Amino acid sequence: MTVRQKFNDKLVKVLDENRIQIVEPHAQMLQLNGVLAGPQFTKPRTNMLVCDRGGSTWEVFVDEDFYYVGADPERRRLFCGAKQSRWLALAPEEPVIGNLDRAVLCGLEFIDSPLQDAWRKYGELREEHLSPNRTALKRLETFGRVLSLPQLKTPIIHPTPGQKDRVACVVETVCRNRSPTCPLILGGAGSGKSTIARLAAARLLELGVERRVLLVHGAAVCAGMIFPPQRDERLGKAFEAALHAGDVLVVLEQFDLALGQSRVAASLAADALDAGLKMIVMADEAGWMEGGSQCDELYRRVQPILPHSLPMEEIGMILKGRFDEHPFGEKVEPAPELLTTVIKQSHWMPGDNPGAALGLLEAVLARAALDGRKLVGPDDVYDAVDVYGVNEE
Repeated sequence: MTVRQKFNDKLVKVLDENRIQIVEPHAQMLQLNGVLAGPQFTKPRTNMLVCDRGGSTWEVFVDEDFYYVGADPERRRLFCGAKQSRWLALAPEEPVIGNLDRAVLCGLEFIDSPLQDAWRKYGELREEHLSPNRTALKRLETFGRVLSLPQLKTPIIHPTPGQKDRVACVVETVCRNRSPTCPLILGGAGSGKSTIARLAAARLLELGVERRVLLVHGAAVCAGMIFPPQRDERLGKAFEAALHAGDVLVVLEQFDLALGQSRVAASLAADALDAGLKMIVMADEAGWMEGGSQCDELYRRVQPILPHSLPMEEIGMILKGRFDEHPFGEKVEPAPELLTTVIKQSHWMPGDNPGAALGLLEAVLARAALDGRKLVGPDDVYDAVDVYGVNEE
């Protein structure tokens, strides 16, 4: 089969009329040279590379110096992919699923190409090709937020050696071929569960193991559901949507709340994992252990991981990283004992460390900046604790 025979005849005609060269660099790649682009880009034409990832799944690349400069935030988000050689990987946060024609048409839509109208002239309805992927994405967004790599790393996180070890455990668990393949991060509020999960999800995106991350909160799944069967049904639909979209990593917070001690919900989660769904889940350690009604099948498919118990020096590393990146950090000057005092007094704050220490540091910096004080020291920490009214000493 020649390169042209791989395309729909009408699409080839459109490409020829617009002097677009079709090249096949490798058996799994097709390259279109000189593709017309919309007016909101850095160049009027670009080269587009479509790569076959197997299973009717495609990735789209453009020239690395081709950027969107318009005001549409959704389209700007697409052009934040990683540079590879002279190519920029578009980041629609989902692979294109379908045949080669559909992959090319999605690429034309990404770059807002005038060729979309030319293709429509030949009687082919573009929406017939694009709507399945769009529908899958919209269904996902009804259950949570689809996060890109920059969003996963915001705010800037400086993991400690212990946290890096836990992140590696989570990544290794997700990459397994056999159960347990679902990391279950257990810990109290502020212990760093979300940090570990986000760093692991970001790492999986960087490695190319996953293409898209869906962040779901158990409270959002349960909201408005009066009866347990309603909650079970909504949870099952969320799993179904993620499976249908393909290549989705689900990061599910408040896993114990989403299950609600329901054997049906636990069985749905186990079935979704068996069907190939990749998940990182988080739960309160006490709530999960007391839940007792989860089915044995789910227990066998999850890998419990406890957040690293941070020593004082590692909490200090996290606080220093947060202080250096904090918007108020430039407005105040810390005394040498500031961070040490924050750590020692953080036990008066709600939650576990490092969250408790970070919350206290935020309170100290905010009060100092709003009061116009330049130097911040231990007395400001004691004052902040007293204001919360929990220090009984």
